[in-house]
Amino acid sequence: MITKDAGFSVLAYVEKCNSALYAKASDKKTLKTFDAFREAQQRYPDAARVWLNNLA
Repeated sequence: MITKDAGFSVLAYVEKCNSALYAKASDKKTLKTFDAFREAQQRYPDAARVWLNNLA
């Protein structure tokens, strides 16, 4: 995606968007999407690699 407006870039979206996942059941805020992926990557490295290969 190409845009001249930095607020609408993929990077800006990734930094702002939240997932529907919580790090702990007691947390009040959901994880950012990138943080949720990193958590999943630590638990399921093979699955994460498949996702990253599909993005490349």
